[in-house]
Amino acid sequence: LKWARFKGWWWARPVASRALGTTAMPGADELKAKFAQLDENGDGKLDFEELKALLKKGNPSMSNKEITALYQGADKNKDGTIDFEEFVDYIFSDHSVNRSTEGRHARLAAKSAARASVNEGDWSVTERAFHEHVGSDMDGREAAKLCADCKIYDKKFTKTDIDIMFAKVCPRGKRRIDFDGFKDLLRLIAAKKEVDCAEVQTLVVTHHHEVNATKPDAVRFHDDKSTYTGAHTYNENHGPAGAPERDPGRRHSRLHSTTSAAAEGDGREDDWGPVEEKFRDFAGVDMDNREFVRLCTDCELLDKKFNRNDADIIFTKVCPRGHRKIGIDEFKRALRLVAKHKHTETFAIQEQVASSRGPVAHGVTKAEAVRFHDDKSSYTGSHVHNEMHGVGNAMDRTASGRHERLSQETKMHAGTKEDEGDWNSVEAVFEMFATRQHELDGRDFSKMCQDCDLIDKKFFTKNEADIVFTKVKARGERNITFEEFKAAMRLIADKKGIAVGAVQEKVRACTGPHCNATQAEAVRFHDDKNTYTGMHVGK
Repeated sequence: LKWARFKGWWWARPVASRALGTTAMPGADELKAKFAQLDENGDGKLDFEELKALLKKGNPSMSNKEITALYQGADKNKDGTIDFEEFVDYIFSDHSVNRSTEGRHARLAAKSAARASVNEGDWSVTERAFHEHVGSDMDGREAAKLCADCKIYDKKFTKTDIDIMFAKVCPRGKRRIDFDGFKDLLRLIAAKKEVDCAEVQTLVVTHHHEVNATKPDAVRFHDDKSTYTGAHTYNENHGPAGAPERDPGRRHSRLHSTTSAAAEGDGREDDWGPVEEKFRDFAGVDMDNREFVRLCTDCELLDKKFNRNDADIIFTKVCPRGHRKIGIDEFKRALRLVAKHKHTETFAIQEQVASSRGPVAHGVTKAEAVRFHDDKSSYTGSHVHNEMHGVGNAMDRTASGRHERLSQETKMHAGTKEDEGDWNSVEAVFEMFATRQHELDGRDFSKMCQDCDLIDKKFFTKNEADIVFTKVKARGERNITFEEFKAAMRLIADKKGIAVGAVQEKVRACTGPHCNATQAEAVRFHDDKNTYTGMHVGK
């Protein structure tokens, strides 16, 4: 009942007694006479207006809401009127109900108490499952987890329902329930799911407790007790293994024996001869970790199943303790471990290694040519006679020998006369640019190449012109003659990849040096001599 109706009933009952004209509880005959007196229309029933008039006599301040609540409470059969029996039952109803908070809790607990069902299973089996899941008692969180692990939740019974039901079976002021409370909880769950309690008991018994916690990664220095040192080696609290097994020497022996057993090669293997040749190509006599990883890379052994980290681990396993390199025997064991890691046969790994082309240069930058390092004829001092610098005798690397060799190479290279035309017309242009008694210096030669349109951006630049001039001029001289200019024309043709005649044609087409100086603007008082006066007239 709502509080308004409860309050209206409770307050109106003594009022009804006062309205009947007596303070003591009246008898049946007196009630019958009073009922007939209140029944104005004589139909043997009291309607709402008649009851309202009765209650207003006892308490004029009663509201229509309170009267309505009282009227509905007295009308047991809900026919809209109050007959004599309903009137008597209301007057003689028990007023001794405990209206305190404790009484309310007791009534609610009795109303919602789980009732034993005839279709229940063996509670002793359920009790063992209860203790296996939670121990001696459980809280609300553990009850919700048990329902999730046992797959009890469905559309009729949700996670919200378990909280409500746990609150019903949990004793007041407590937060945990024992097995008796758990039995009541299962009965309520069965009623909510509209199934037999035995079915819910079966779900609890047949499902095991699930652990959903995060599983930590393996830590070698914690999990591998053979790595313990000092006092921890003999501390029996660290695990069942004895101290001798955790001795450092025993540990390495055990790891080596484990690796050897794994790398004995129980699969099919081919001839190891070609593999040994590739081993020597990559490493020589023995192999370090970097060379092993490089071999795995160049032989295309690395993939998603076998990466560089796996190669490092396998090398560490097969490498003897205290060493940094492995021999051919350890290399064979390493390839067996690679095959096992890739889930393939050893002969397949042998074939990959044997069919490789050997070491591949990855990302090696090719150095540019450096004349003072590569041209050993430019060496001086004690380096001239140092045979560690390369082939060639010492006399070929003297200064005079070097210049003589370069001069001979230039003359031999520039001495060809194939595809050459008449040099007379070329000589005429040469004389136009020669400013020092039929000879060209470096600046004049560079200007002639530029004015004759021999300079380009790709094959023959200004720097190339200076280099050609240095090659053809005599040692100790600063100028070149026409004969040396002819050799320069042949070198230019070779650098541009064209015939010498084509270079001659460009030179013949030149009309002479081009003046690229800035032309001054006209100034009337300087250029117009008619304006001159005084002593400047006529000059």
